[in-house]
Amino acid sequence: KDSAAQWFQYRILHRILPVKNYLKKIKATDNDDCTFCGNSTETIEHIFVSCSHSLAMWNQFSIHIYNTTSERVGFNISNVIFGNCPLLDTNMVVNFLILYGKLFIFYCSKQNKLPCLSGLLCYLKVKYEIEKCISYKNAEMKIFDKRWSLWRNIFQE
Repeated sequence: KDSAAQWFQYRILHRILPVKNYLKKIKATDNDDCTFCGNSTETIEHIFVSCSHSLAMWNQFSIHIYNTTSERVGFNISNVIFGNCPLLDTNMVVNFLILYGKLFIFYCSKQNKLPCLSGLLCYLKVKYEIEKCISYKNAEMKIFDKRWSLWRNIFQE
């Protein structure tokens, strides 16, 4: 379990993630414009889903997933913010991709960089390799292989 990722998701769900709208409310900044587009207020929903730059990344990722796995995965405000239920093996992988996709977007915003598919894939591959090492260490490779068998190819550009 990645406690930093869990804490990140907790802050999203409880609306305490330090995006500019929240920072302006607590008087930590005067500007609440979106870091990426500058056209809207930077809320949790906007930065992760509604912003044209984030939306483009999710759309490109959805196409990439289909091209590499033939699986149709759509990203919308509901599943990006809350995740997919029920927790089937397929949804566990999709939730993994969504959670780390959001973390990637958040890190991009803090570095004033636009999110892009190639950066996302590199970031996700690192997280995938960490999960693989943990599964190996815990003698759970059969479970890992079963869960990820369909999804391995998404890390190839």
